[in-house]
Amino acid sequence: MPITEEDIFQYVLFPDKLSPDKKEYIKMNESQFEKPIEFYKSFMISLNDKEISELAKKAVRKIKALQKIISLYPVVNNKIPSNNFTLAAASQKIAEKQYESFTFSDDDSNYLLRFIKYNDKSTLYFFSKTENKNQNLKITLLPANYVLNIENTSRQIELELFDEIEKIMIEEE
Repeated sequence: MPITEEDIFQYVLFPDKLSPDKKEYIKMNESQFEKPIEFYKSFMISLNDKEISELAKKAVRKIKALQKIISLYPVVNNKIPSNNFTLAAASQKIAEKQYESFTFSDDDSNYLLRFIKYNDKSTLYFFSKTENKNQNLKITLLPANYVLNIENTSRQIELELFDEIEKIMIEEE
């Protein structure tokens, strides 16, 4: 059973808000969650009830905000053949052009980003299971740490060429 930081937080500070299944699982496996449980217990002891309530609400908001950051990783690296035509010797430069595609997806397959590289240009196509095409997203390409702010995900985006993208972070704004 997957247990999040928020589950452990609620287990210590607000056990009534935690589902009975998760509460029982954490209790049976407390040694596995020993450090975070100790942290939240010491956190609880150091504050009075009013402060705990306010700080707890802030902590829950922070945890939920962090969960809005989605990580995408490479799915498939494949080359798309440019064409199957036999070219004359004079058209050798055309034959050298090559398309490459790179696909990235999150663990839940809610987002799919597809890069098509053609010589010195890249085009980004964004696909999402949500129907909201006008959502504001901040997309970070790593390791270059290149940030894109997108307001309309239904349009392709032209980019400068990147040598290698290892991970993509999407943050809903």
